[in-house]
This record gives sequence, structure tokens and C-alpha cells, in this order.
Amino acid sequence: MKKIIAVIAILMAGYLKGYTQNLTVSSDTTQRVVFYNIYSDIAQPGPNEATVKLNQPAFLKQAVAQMAVKNERTFTQNGYRIRIFSDNKQNSRQESEALVLQFEAKYPSVKAYRSYSSPYFRVSVGDFRTLNEAKAFLEVVKIEYPKAYPVKEKINFPPL
Repeated sequence: MKKIIAVIAILMAGYLKGYTQNLTVSSDTTQRVVFYNIYSDIAQPGPNEATVKLNQPAFLKQAVAQMAVKNERTFTQNGYRIRIFSDNKQNSRQESEALVLQFEAKYPSVKAYRSYSSPYFRVSVGDFRTLNEAKAFLEVVKIEYPKAYPVKEKINFPPL
């Protein structure tokens, strides 16, 4: 039993060493996302020069490659934003544009997003992973925007 545990520990150590070597970080400074390519890890010889040959149909390899390209361009996740404006009046478009500029001038580190979903123009701010983070920022902006409230939306990856 001790030999089996020792062998598993050695294999895991070799795997983890290979895992950390194949991590690459996106060069985009605004989005820090870590990608891991398991296929390049499999292609490398392991401990004692052991190799793994992966047999898969060409269409499957192509589908995986297409999905990887699509995922590299998708930097969104489920999260929360603070909605500071939602209206459908005739001048709502101009109001929302002015509100975005005003908000970004006052809070330059927090991004404002303007959207239109018929018949409403909306302004949401921030990229918060959790409802608690959104509520904490809501307390900051509640004085200036008393009708603000948190909403669940797709958000951009916030900086870590």
C-alpha cells in the first residue's frame, strides 16, 4: 500500500510540474486570464520519457480548436452591476449618455455601461463577482443615485 501511495505522489509531482510549465498568461494588460492547453501537456514526454498518443477524429480536434478560439475572445462571466438609470422617456437616450459621462468623471476606476432594451435605455456600472461586492459599492453611490439597485448581468472579468 505504501508503494502505491509513493508512486501516486511521484506521478502527481511530475504532473504538477508539467502543469505549471504550460500555463500562459494573456498579453492583454486590461484582462489577466490564464489559459491551459492540455494537448501540449499530453504531447510532452513525462517522467521516464513516457508519452501519450491521442487518437481522435480530425473533426473533433477542429471543433476543440474552434471552441478554444471562441473562449479566448469571451471575457465574460455571470455577476452583478449597479443599475443607476432605467427610463423610456423621449429624452432617455440623451440622459443616459450624459449620465455615463458624469459617472465616469466622478468614478474613473469604475466602468459604466449603457444599454437599450426596447423601450428602455439603461445605465449599469461596475463589474462585481458577488452580490456582496455590488451592495458595498451600492452604498457608495446610493447618496448620489438614490434609485440605484443591483442587477444580475454578464460582466467583464474584473481585475483580480
